[in-house]
Amino acid sequence: MLGVPALVAGCSEIVIATPPRKDGTVAPEVVYVANKVGATTILVAGGAQAVAAMAYGPATVPKVHKICGPGNCSKDDCSAMVSIDMPAGPSELLVIADPDVQPSIQHGEDSQVVLLAAGLSDSAVAAIEQEVRTQREALPRADIVRESISKSYILRVDSVAEALKFSNQYAPEHLILHLDDAEQHVAAITPLAQTTYCRHMAIARMYSGVNTLTFVKHITSQTLTKEGLDRLGDTVTTLAEAEGLEAHRNAVAIRLKDIRRNRS
Repeated sequence: MLGVPALVAGCSEIVIATPPRKDGTVAPEVVYVANKVGATTILVAGGAQAVAAMAYGPATVPKVHKICGPGNCSKDDCSAMVSIDMPAGPSELLVIADPDVQPSIQHGEDSQVVLLAAGLSDSAVAAIEQEVRTQREALPRADIVRESISKSYILRVDSVAEALKFSNQYAPEHLILHLDDAEQHVAAITPLAQTTYCRHMAIARMYSGVNTLTFVKHITSQTLTKEGLDRLGDTVTTLAEAEGLEAHRNAVAIRLKDIRRNRS
């Protein structure tokens, strides 16, 4: 998921961090995918230690320029040393649903699921609650599911428009539009109907999802001709003087003086 946009962006060095299996080896599926995306290094470590190693670059691990993916708290701690994809946090799923909704739950114990029930009857909501309980007991990670459910809730709203307004403020990591006319509403959703990496503090209102541009650095430059400096110079010197930046003002004023002297 992260290696492909990095590859498309043309990153010359791609480091993949993955925790080892119980016997100390790397899962062959990970090795295969790493090869497919052109990874130059596989770091056999996970969690905070992997993030720290890539951020600070000890002798055996290359120091990277950007870290993307899990490890939200560790990435935040290292963000002064290395660029990160965004200040992500606990995973959450928001479902805006009509009466045909089918329940699902996100990743971990701190995950949250919110169902906005637009037009659902009492019996439909009760059926969803029962299905969630049934699925909870059938899953191998039932303890994590129980913890996630304790942070989740169903909120009944009068209309899809009200649900969309809620979504724009809540700005979830994942948004599912379980509606007959879902495509008509996508443009009205701030986080869009796509997977992003954002926290439940509405970061999706400020950050986009990870994409190819995540791995691209944009450089801006300016070229000013003598004619351009002659036209803009007085404005620049006035602004610099107002801000008390005399060296900036002089850098322009001296050049202006030369240009105008040579012109006369």
